[in-house]
Amino acid sequence: RSPNVQEFLYSILFLLVVGYLVRTHLLFVSRAYIELRKLLNRYLEEIRGSAFDDYMPWGGGLAYGVKSIRFKKKYLNINLIDVINLISIIPNLINRINFSRNT
Repeated sequence: RSPNVQEFLYSILFLLVVGYLVRTHLLFVSRAYIELRKLLNRYLEEIRGSAFDDYMPWGGGLAYGVKSIRFKKKYLNINLIDVINLISIIPNLINRINFSRNT
């Protein structure tokens, strides 16, 4: 074979491998994003439910969207904890690769 044909075949092989890796990575990221979004929605619903239960004793809402400082502080503290929990849930790909390589 001539060098040009061999380079062409190697470049096609390279593009196929890169395309496969990019596609699988994008699918993994989109699936992880969907799962993260579901978790975030669930946590936010729990936070909103518990936060509004404390401030709506007679079934009414906060007047015209006015929120107390305690409400904001409680909401932000819980939200920060939930974000840290969500970050810890995300799988670490490098650790998984090292684990599978070592076993």
